[in-house]
Order: sequence, then structure tokens, then C-alpha cells
Amino acid sequence: MPFLVDDRLRLQCIKLAGFKSFVDPTTIPFPTNLVGVVGPNGCGKSNVIDAVRWVMGESTAKNLRAEAGTDVIFNGSTVRKPVGQASVELLFDNPNGAIGGEFARYTELSIRRVINRDSLSTYFLNGTRCRRRDITDIFLGTGLGSRSYSIIEQGMISRLIEARPEELRVYLEEAAGISKYKERRRETENRMRHTRENLERLLDIRDELDKQLERLKRQSESAVKYQELQNEENTLRVELLALRWQDLETKCQLMQEQITTQEVGYEAIISEQRNAELLIERLREETAQANSGWQAAQQQLYGVSAQIARFEQNLQHINERTTALQRDRVQAEASLQQNEQHSSLDKSRITEIEQTLTVLAPELEMADVMLEQNSDRLFEAEQTMNAWQLEWDRFNQTAASSSQQAQVEQTRIQHFELEIQRSRQRTEKLQEELQSLHQQENTDELAILGEQIAETQIEQEEATVQLQSTTEQMQQIRLQLQQHQQQIELLRSQSHKLEGRSASLDALQQAALGKGSKTIQGWLKQHQLIDKPRLAELLSVLPGWEKAVETVLGQALQAVCVDDVMPMTALIATLEQGSVMLIGSQQACPSDLAPSLLMNKIEINASHSTIDGFPLASLFGFIHAADDLMQALALLPSLSAEASIVTRDGIWLSHHWVRVWRDKDEHAGVLQRNQELEQLRLDMSKNECELTGIEALLEESKQGLQQLERTKEQQQKQLTQLASRFAMLQADKRVRQNRSEQQQQRRGQIISEVDELELSQKTVLQNLHETRERWQTALASMEDDAKIRETLQTKRDSLRANLEQIKARHREDKDKFHRFQVQQKTLTAELQTKQQSLLRSEQQVKEMYERCVYLDKSMTEITAPIEEIKAQLSEGLLQRGLAEDVVAEAKRHVDQYDEQLKYQERRRHQNNHQAELLRGQLEQVRLTHQAEHVRRQAILEQMSALNVVVADVVAQLPPDANEVKWQEGLERVQARIQRLGAINLAAIEELVVESERKRYLDAQYNDLVEALGLLDEAIQKIDKETRLKFRETFETVNQAFQTLFPKVFGGGSAYLELTSDNLLDTGLTVMARPPGKKNSTIHLLSGGEKALTAIALIFSIFQLNPAPFCMLDEVDAPLDDTNVGRYCQLIKEMSKNVQFIFISHNKLAMEMADYLMGVTMKEPGVSRLVTVNIEEAVSLAES
Repeated sequence: MPFLVDDRLRLQCIKLAGFKSFVDPTTIPFPTNLVGVVGPNGCGKSNVIDAVRWVMGESTAKNLRAEAGTDVIFNGSTVRKPVGQASVELLFDNPNGAIGGEFARYTELSIRRVINRDSLSTYFLNGTRCRRRDITDIFLGTGLGSRSYSIIEQGMISRLIEARPEELRVYLEEAAGISKYKERRRETENRMRHTRENLERLLDIRDELDKQLERLKRQSESAVKYQELQNEENTLRVELLALRWQDLETKCQLMQEQITTQEVGYEAIISEQRNAELLIERLREETAQANSGWQAAQQQLYGVSAQIARFEQNLQHINERTTALQRDRVQAEASLQQNEQHSSLDKSRITEIEQTLTVLAPELEMADVMLEQNSDRLFEAEQTMNAWQLEWDRFNQTAASSSQQAQVEQTRIQHFELEIQRSRQRTEKLQEELQSLHQQENTDELAILGEQIAETQIEQEEATVQLQSTTEQMQQIRLQLQQHQQQIELLRSQSHKLEGRSASLDALQQAALGKGSKTIQGWLKQHQLIDKPRLAELLSVLPGWEKAVETVLGQALQAVCVDDVMPMTALIATLEQGSVMLIGSQQACPSDLAPSLLMNKIEINASHSTIDGFPLASLFGFIHAADDLMQALALLPSLSAEASIVTRDGIWLSHHWVRVWRDKDEHAGVLQRNQELEQLRLDMSKNECELTGIEALLEESKQGLQQLERTKEQQQKQLTQLASRFAMLQADKRVRQNRSEQQQQRRGQIISEVDELELSQKTVLQNLHETRERWQTALASMEDDAKIRETLQTKRDSLRANLEQIKARHREDKDKFHRFQVQQKTLTAELQTKQQSLLRSEQQVKEMYERCVYLDKSMTEITAPIEEIKAQLSEGLLQRGLAEDVVAEAKRHVDQYDEQLKYQERRRHQNNHQAELLRGQLEQVRLTHQAEHVRRQAILEQMSALNVVVADVVAQLPPDANEVKWQEGLERVQARIQRLGAINLAAIEELVVESERKRYLDAQYNDLVEALGLLDEAIQKIDKETRLKFRETFETVNQAFQTLFPKVFGGGSAYLELTSDNLLDTGLTVMARPPGKKNSTIHLLSGGEKALTAIALIFSIFQLNPAPFCMLDEVDAPLDDTNVGRYCQLIKEMSKNVQFIFISHNKLAMEMADYLMGVTMKEPGVSRLVTVNIEEAVSLAES
């Protein structure tokens, strides 16, 4: 079969590196539509399936046969180190844009995923980094994905057919291509939820903004008042500054005159002070000259004194040196006598040593001869002892073998006896354990546990039913809550509209009734008439006649209704401006009224019970009513001359005049508006009652929901406890069953071990008997060896005694020779030492004699100049007396000049003090002047900052203006500002900004409401398309399943069934009956039958929506050869449209493959590929 080239999306190859056992970069090609992967167990075949699942977005480690995400990285082997990352890449052929959208223009599509040891997982799409969602979105609706029906791994076939209905639905959704719709629906619901949250936040913001706008309105009014007072304060402050400047200017001029006067006095003191300083400077020069003469005389005195000191020091040095030389002369004579004595003693000792050495030489020679003789005898005795030692060693080697043999055999005997003892103890323990196992065996406990498990399971099912019932009730109550909330929102919206309409109409009505005039309202309030009703508020007109009544009454509708008009006439004079009409109510209406009168269309409003009667006759007594102008004209001739007639549309006419009012003004429609206001109040009251009732129902529903939530929580807790108890009972049962099985197994092991121990004991007893015989033989040999040992030991003692005696004599001779030798060496060394000492003593005697001669000569030379030095000292003492007289005279002149200088210094100090006082006073005045000048400049700067000219302000001030009066006025204005309290000056701008923000939020609110409606429509559209596609897919797959099942089984029937009528969340169940069987559930089928049923279902889905490829991992494992043949035939037929990659150990399946790949693990832990092209192999074999 040639390699395929078609227009469908197909998998070209897989590239792996570091993924599980594929550590080396490996490329797995898929050139045909039937590719088989074979290999022994554990070689890594299934890792190919895991690689495809992983790169397509699988994030759960257990679905990849791992515990953590990083377990997919190669973790090393016995000869390889772990790697740092794993990489898998899928390469697709995409001819003619099989994948639509933005990737339709690519002929190849590459998907790659990389993970490192830090669990950082990265996806790449055509080499560009992307998100996991981008990968999954590409394959939505194609049947491909990490958990789609296109990848069927080991065990998935049985799990698929036994899956829950909602899990089975997922495969049908993928085939129907509605998984993308579900994803869009979920995104739309999220957007709706976010939109509702935004809407709620927006409503809160609008409410808060309304409150803030009211507050800003009040603050802006206060801010305007504050600004007016602030301007007045600024004016007073500027005028006050001008007054202060004027006062400071006067003060500065007076201070400047005072400064000029004090500066003249200060300059006089400074002049006198400078004259004193010149005199002091002349005295200092004369004092310096006197000091110089005194210092010269004193210097001469110092020179004479220094010479006298030198003469005295020379005499003292000569005396000290003479004393030292005499002391050295005595020491030299003593040392000379001592060295002469030492020389005499050394000569005597040298003579004695020489005599002793002459006597010692013959004795040393005799001791050397005796030592040599004893050394020969010692050698012979040691040779004899060595010969005996060799004989003793040979005997010990012979005797040791017998002893060792006896010891070995005795050890073996102990070992065998210990082994027999242990074997018997082990047998006893096993017998006890066997007896204990018989006693522990109890089958009744397992039966009791089974009953408890069954009871717990029933209770668990009942609790589940109760929980479902409670959940359904909660859903119903939540639906009721939602309905109540919608009704409340609707009623609140209606209330807001009614309130708005009522407020608007009420404002118009107040203006129409003249209540907007502050002057009239103030006058009515002053005379306690403000609460009296207006005429329009008292009248109740039949519908349709409002225009006619308004035409007749006109401005009289604004009239204030009082009990009696006459007492009010005195108050009219107090009304200075405006107009007001008062109507009394004492006049009763006549009982006999003509039917055509307008009064018959009017009634007094019952709500104003304080009005006893009303003079309708005075207002409408001669006015008749007609439906239209024609009827009015017909009725007019029959009326009296003073009578008139008015129509419904407001045409008022009499015998002599006609009045028509068509202008629109604020007073028009007062009566109709009044009736509408009454109706609005009734509607608002009714709406409020309904709202209160629904809110009560809402609160009741909430309490019911809370009660059900508590009940559900208790039921869930009970269900959890039952599940925990059920799991514990099952675990206990498994433990007991395992324990029983282990006990049975242990009994068999004990019996077998006891038999083995008995056989082992027999063998050990026989070995023990043979070992004891060998031990007796070895003991006999040891007795013979003992006699020989005694003879050898006697001979050894004799030889050892002779050897010790010879060694003792040898040691004595050796010690004697050594003593003589040491004595000779000692005396020779002492002789050499004394000879050297004698030479040193003689040398020192000679040196000491020469030292004494030198010292005598030195003393004679040192004492020679003493008389000359004494004469010079006398002359120096005489010169020092004359110099001291000259110094005293010079010192007297210096003291006279110092007194004069001190007197002048005191005068200068007094002048300085007086100058400082004057300067301090002058500086104080200058500082005060400067302070006033600074204050004046500060005022000028303040006024300059305010763009005000001082001269202009001063010119505008009144003549009687003063600082105190202006300060009081400023304080009054500041007090008024203070009474205003905290002022928000930004309130005016904030009011404008917040008003604009309010308009923006209102627009945003409308946009969100509109967006929410659009999203709701989108969800309804998605649900409609989902239902339609799911229904079509279900019917198509069900029909294909019913057709394919008999083909796979060779008969029988199967079908799919929906669990509910709701196509959005219904589940799927599978019913299959192989030929000759009438099973009631799919779970009664065998493993092979379940596998064939699942294959039929999967391939039915493939017929509807063929995925680009299908991967099968040992799906044929539970099938026999006949069913494998059917399975292979089915795959061959479908391979025309679908690319199949299958893993199998079955030979029939291998024969089906057009391209066969082998996975080997020659190197431990590392998978490698071996490819075989079947057609090439067949062609090669045929050739």
C-alpha cells in the first residue's frame, strides 16, 4: 500500500525527547492509515499514547499513569542520569485548510509542549508560544483532544461502556461538535454574571451618587455665600493693611530723626577713643625699647652664669672619673690574685690524672680478654637451645593437628546439638501457632459484616433520596425567590415611576394653584391660612367636564377656602403685593337644582371634612352645561337673560357674549391633574401594599430556604457519615477476608515447615553420631602427644638453666670492661679540660697586670688641669655680680613705662564702654526702625500680591477711618464666616462633575441592561442550536450503533437511550444484547462482549464525525481470535477515512498493519524504535 496523500487532516509524526522512557530525541512517523506499534510488555509502547494525550492538554497526572506533572520527565536509569525537561511535538498535515479559521493557510500544523523540573509547562503552536486553551480550541468539535473518543487506552473500553450517563454524553457532544457551543455558553454565562455584578455595583454607585448630589447642592449654596463674605473680608483686610501702613510710615520718619541725633554723639566718642589709642601706641613702642635693653642685659647675665656652670661641671666630672678609675684599679688587683691561685690548682690536678691513667691501662686490657672468652661459650649454648626449639616446633605441629581435629569435632557436636534444640523449639512454636490459628478462625464475623454492609448501603441510598428531595425543594424555593425578587423589582420600578409622575404633577399643581409666590405664601402663613385648602382641591368634577369648570372658574380655582370671609376683610390691608381670593363656606347649596346646571357636574371632595358647606350656587348658580356647541345653542333661548351655558370643550356663551380660551398655560388642566394625583396616590398605596405582601412572602421563602439548607447540611453530614461507615465496614470486611485467607495460607505453611523440621532433625542426629566418633579418636591421639611433650619440656629446662648461667657471667665481664672504659674516658676528658683552664688563667693574669698599669696612667692625666679650672671659676663669679646690677636698672625703666601704659589702657576702656552704650542705644533704635520698616514693606508686599496700590487705598479711605474700627468690622465678617462652618469650596465644581458622572452612569446602566438582554438572547440561541445538533447526532449515532453492533457480533441488537427529555443535560445509557442473550443491563456482559460493544459504539461515532486519527492501545486484548478478526476487518474498512495507530500483541492485528513499528528496551529504562514496512518485507520475501 503506498503512502497516503489526501485532503484530510492527518497526523504526520510524533517527536519525543526526554518523555518518560523516550530519553533520546525520537521521531515516530505515521506514513499510512494503518500503523501498528508492537513490543514486549514494559518496553514503553503506551508512552506513545500518553505523549499524544499530554501534548493535547492533559493536566491530570493520574490519566498519564503518573503521580505528579513532572513524572513524565525521564528520571534516569542504571546507566543514565535524569534529564531536565521533556518535550513532545505533533506534526499534522493540513492540506486545503482542513483546520479552519486563522490556521487554514498553513499546510502543516505543529503543536509542541515542554515541561521542566520546576513544573513549568509551555505550549507552542507552529513555533509560537501560546496558551493551553489555544490548543484545545483548535480541536473543539473535531473529535480530537486529551480525553476524546479518538484516543482509547488500556481499560478505557470497559470504562467507556460502564460510564455514567453524563460521562457518556461527553463523547456524543464531541462528535456533534457542540463542545464549542458549551464553551461559548459557559463564557456567555460568565459574562452575564459579571454584567449583573457590574449592574448591581452600578446601582449602588447611582444611589450613592444621588445622595452625594443632594449634599453637593447644599454645599455649593454655602460655598457661594462663603465666597461673598470672603470678598468682603478681603476688602476690609486690604483697607486695614493700608491704615497700618500709614501708621508705620509716620513712626519710621520719627525714628529716622532720632537715629541722626544719636549718630552725632557716637561719632564724638569714637574720635576721643582714637586719640587715646595713638598715645597708647607710642607708649608701647617706648616700653618695647626698654624691654629690649633689659633683655640684652639679662642675656649677658645668662652667658656669664652658663660659663660658671660649665667650670663647675668640669670639676665635678674630673672628680667622678678619678673615683671610677680607683675603683677599677682595686678590682683588677683582686682578679690578678684570683687567677694566679686557679693556675696553681690546675697544675696539681693535671699531675694526679696522669698518674691514675698509667695504673688503669693494664686492668682494661685484662677485662677485654675475659669478655671475649665468655662470648664464645655463650654462642655455643645458644646454638644448643636453638636445636631444641626446632625439635619442639616439629612436635607442636604434629600435636596441633590432633588438638585442632578434636576442637573442630567438638564445635560440630555443639552446633548439631544446638540445631536439634532450635528445631524442636521451632516445632513447638509452630504447633502452638497452628493451634492458635484454629482458635482464631471465625466465619460468623464475616457474615455479620456482610449484613451490616447491606444495611448501611440501604440507609445510604435512602439518605441520598432524601438529599435529592431536599435539593429539589431548595431549587423550587430558589425559583420562587427569584420570581418574588423580580416582582419586587417590578413593583419598586412602578413605585419609582408613580412617585416621579406624582412629584411632577404635584409641582405643576402647586404652580397652577398659586403656591409658588413667596409673598402670598408668607402672607397666608402669617395669618394662619397656609393650611387652608384651595378651591381646586375641594372640587370633584365628573369626567369630561373639567375643561368647562376651569373655563368658568379661571383664577378662582386658586381661591383659599375659609369658614367665614367677613373676619378676613380686616387682613386684606396687610397684603402689600400680589393677589389672593378668599371664599367662605357658610352658604348652603339649594336642594332643588335644574338638571342642566353645571353644579350637577360638581361635588365637594370628601377628603376635606373640615369644610361644612360651600357656596357652589354663588359660583355656578346661573351657569348651565351642554355636551357641545349645538346643544348649547339649542338650550340658550330657553334660559333667562342672566343665565349662561358652557360646553365640555370650554366654550362659554350667553345671550350677549361668547368666551373661548385656547391658550396653553400652567393653570390649564388643574382639575384633571388633581384627579390624576388622587388616582396616583391610590395606585401608590395599592402598589405599596402589594410590595409589602411580596416582601413578606420573600422573607418567608428565605426562612424556608435557610431551614432546607440546614436540613440539607444535616443530610449531607449523615450521608457522609454513612459513606464513611460503609467504607469502614467494607475495609473491615476486606481486612478480615484477607486475614482469613492469610490464616489458611499460614496453616499450610506451618504444616509444611513442621514436616521439613522433622526430616531435618533425623539428618542432624545422624551427623551428630558420626562427629562424636571422630572426636573420641582425636582425644586418644592427644594423650600420646602429652607424654612426648613432657620429655621435651624436661630437656628444655636443663638447657635453659645452663644458658642463663653463661649469660650471667658474660654480663658481669661486660659490665667490668665497660666501667674501666668509662673511667679512662672520664679522666682523659678531665685532663684536657684542666690543661685548657690552665692556659686561660695564665692569659688572664697577664691581662690584669696590663690593666693596672693603664689605670695608674689615666689617673695622673685626669687630675692635671684642676687648678686652672678653679681660677677661671673665680673670674666668672665676679663678672656675674656686675651683670646682675645692669639687669636691675633696666628692669626699673620697664616697670615705669608699664604703669603709664596701664593708665592709658584704663582710659581707653572707659571710652570703649561709653561708646558701646551709645552704639547699643543707636542699634536698638535702628532695629526698631528696621522692624517697623520691615512691617511696612510686608504690608506693601501683601498689597502688591493682591494687585492693590497703597496710595489709592489710602486716598479712598474716609477721614475718620482708624485701625480699631476696621479691625472690629473685619472680626464681624470673620465671625459670620466662622458661623458658616466647614465649607467645601470645590462643591460647585464637584456638583458639575458629579452631575456629568450621573449622566454617564445612567447611560452606562442602560448599556448594561441592553447588553444583558443581548447575552440572554445569545444563550437561548446557543441552547437552541445545541438541542438541535444533539438530537440529530443522537439519532444518527444510535442508527449507526444499531447497524454496526450486529455486524460486529454476528447478530443481536443494541441501542442508545436518553435518561431525560432535557436535551441540554440529559445523559446516555447503552443497552446491548448479544445473539441469544436477553440481559437486562450492560453490566451482565462478559469482558470481551463489553469490549466489542464499546468498539461498535466508538466506531459508530467515528462514522458520524471521523476524527483525523484514532489511537487504540491493546483494545483487542480481551477478544478471542474470531472477534479479533471481526475487529480487524472493521478497522480496515474504516481506515479508508480514518488514520489508525494501534498497539497490539495479537498476531492477527499485526498482520493488519501496513506499517509496523517495534518498540524495544535493549538498554534498561530507555525505549527505542524498530520500523518494518510490511509490504516491503513481503515483496522482499517473494523475491
